[in-house]
Formats: sequence, C-alpha cells, structure tokens
Amino acid sequence: MKNEFILNKHNNQVAWIIGWIVLITLIICTESAYAITLVKSDPAGGTGGRRSIVSTPPAQIQLWFSENVNQANISLSVYAEDGSLVTDATPQVTANDPTSIIVPLPALTAGLYTVEYYVTSTSGQSINSEYTFRVKEEENSSPVISTQTLIDTETLLNWAENTYAEFFPDHQITQNIEPWLFRHYPQTNIYAGVNTNDNNVYVLGGPWGNNPAFIDTLSNLSALIANSNNNNNGNGNNSNNRTPTCDTTNAPAGLLYTQNSTIVNVTTNGECIPLPENTNLCPIPQQTSATGISLITFYTATSSVIKGVENPFYPAMSASAFTPTREILEAQYCTINAPEETVSLIVNADFCYDMTAEINESTLPIMRGTTTINPPVTFATKGVFKTVVSQRDCFASGATIITDAATGEMWKRQEDDSYIKVSN
Repeated sequence: MKNEFILNKHNNQVAWIIGWIVLITLIICTESAYAITLVKSDPAGGTGGRRSIVSTPPAQIQLWFSENVNQANISLSVYAEDGSLVTDATPQVTANDPTSIIVPLPALTAGLYTVEYYVTSTSGQSINSEYTFRVKEEENSSPVISTQTLIDTETLLNWAENTYAEFFPDHQITQNIEPWLFRHYPQTNIYAGVNTNDNNVYVLGGPWGNNPAFIDTLSNLSALIANSNNNNNGNGNNSNNRTPTCDTTNAPAGLLYTQNSTIVNVTTNGECIPLPENTNLCPIPQQTSATGISLITFYTATSSVIKGVENPFYPAMSASAFTPTREILEAQYCTINAPEETVSLIVNADFCYDMTAEINESTLPIMRGTTTINPPVTFATKGVFKTVVSQRDCFASGATIITDAATGEMWKRQEDDSYIKVSN
C-alpha cells in the first residue's frame, strides 16, 4: 500500500512537470507564430560577420516581412561607414504588397552601409533590428585623374584666357580625351591643355606649330598663378576660378570650380570655409535678354556630417536636426530667364562650412540630455545639385532663393512664405 502511494505520488509529479513543459511550449510556439520577422531584403543583408556585397549602388531599400506592416509605426535609417546619416526618410508600405516597405536612396558611393529598421505589424507585433551591405568599388580601367589636377588645370586655363586673350579668346569648356585635359579655341585654332600622364602643360597651333609644345610643369605654373593671385587680390577671390555656367564673381574664398560639359564640380578641397550668405553654389550668370525659361535647382545629399556638437544620448547626430544645416540640405533655388544650356546642369558638391557662429542654443535640436558645443562646429556634405524645368511661377514654387538671370534681381523667402527683394 505504501509503495502504491509513493508510485502514485511520483506519477502525479511527472504528469505535473510534463504539463508545464507542454504549456510553455505552446506559449513559445504561439508567440513565434505571431512574431513579425524579416523574410528578405533588397539589397540582401549580411549579419553575424557575413558580408553582402553589391556591384551597383541600389536606388532603394526594400524589406519584406512575415506579416502586414502598420504604416503608422515604422522607421528606417541608413548610415555610411563613417557613421554619417545617409537617409532617415519614412518608409512606405508598397501598394501591391502590404508586407513590404520601400525607402528611396540618394546616390551611394562605394563603402559599407548599415540599415536600421523598426517595424510594427497590423497585429501589434514589432521588430527592431539592423543589417549591413557593401557597395563594391567600381572597376574602371581608365586612370583616375586627381581632384587637385582637375582644379589646377581649370585655374591654369582660366588664367591663360585672362592673361593672353589674343591667343585664347572667349571662355571655353575643358574637354577630356585621355590622356588630355584641354580647351580648343576655334577663333585661333589653338589647343591648350595638360597631359595627365606626366602632368605637363602643352600648347598646339598658332605660333606653337602643329605639334604639342611643352610649356612647363603644371605644378610650377600653378605656384606662379597662386603667387600672382596673392599679390593682386587680398580677398582670395580671383577671376581664374570660374566656369562658363556658374557666376563665381562673388563666390567665397576657398570654393574651387571645375566644369566638363554640363557637369560642374564645386569643392572646398577638404577645408572648411565660413558659411556664405548665399548658399547657391552655382548662380547663373546674368543674361543679355529674357529666355522665358524657369529652372528649379535642388540639393540631394549623399552624406552629411556635423562635428563640434555632442550629446551623450545621440553619438551620431544628424545634420538635418539643426536649423542652419537643415536649411542648406532642404534649400531650393529658382532661376527666371535661365539660359537653355543650363536645363540639364548637374553640380557635384563636396564642401565644408565652419558654422560655429550659426550653431547656438536657439538652433540646437530639442534632445534628451545635455548638448554641448565644442568649437569649431563644422558641417561637411557631399551631394548633387540637380536642375529641372519649373512648370510653375518661381514665386509659387516655394524656392528658398529666386533670381532673375536677365535683370540680376534676387529675392529671398521669408518665414511667412512671402518674398523680399535683396538685390537689384
């Protein structure tokens, strides 16, 4: 009898333990059945040390989940390898697939990118995770011309036009046919340029004959021109830094311009310069007559980094969170009576502004914790200014700055969306 009692007691304990195991298993299975998970991504992601490498920079991020997504409670951010924010645009649930979201991307360069996402399903389940992918370096058999060579060549050829107008009349666009960066002057049938294989300067035609004549090294002539500019122009601006498309007359010191066809490159060459009053890097030169063409120019940043402002809760602070930098990133420029050749203009920008004077308590974003300013405060960004034909009146476009290329007039938008004329 005693043995039977002990046996029954033991069986009850075993049954009780088995019951709890079954219950816990059911709970886990039920939660797993309703938990939202990432099914796939495009571009594909790598985690746990694995790498996902794409040859072509993606135009968008698309994620697919195991449940329908709640549009009202999703977010996605993409960060570059240096920690700078690439985009934090709100994802959109795709119209034909409620389990998928899409975020458009600006133009990406080669490097590692991290995608952080938070998604809630329509059933209330959520997922907060991240993955990485790498954009492979573009394979290019053509030799890469350094930025400094491009800048020095533009400065040299502009200087030649200003100094020896009898040989190099009118301003011509620099052409690139390997290994030459050169300009051709039809009126005199003279060619002037740089051989990028040896970085020497040559001239062909006119008094120099029918074979390229060596003049000097590019470095020697650049030093000569720089010394001439320092002696003749104390403010750092000079007419040698110009393009046929952009009016650089009032360009701040430190901005360097080059142009090839309808593509203009503007850079501060790794330095940070004071924030200019007009942040339009390529204002259109004044025209002799009205064209009736209105153009909208807007900036798309591929990277933006602000330094000199710290918050322990936000180690990678977004440049778009600050009033002055946000105004630069979101600025639009409308040009009235623009010349036809600027319709397809693209301006590649790589610049840095010293914004110590502009960043203060009133321009700091509202953030948890203590935000401290450690001068200098700098804002570095890379991106593209693109120009499109405006279908609306410039004054109804919401543009930040409006200019009339025929009259030289300029207007700036006020806080109430009205415009005030700032120059005649």
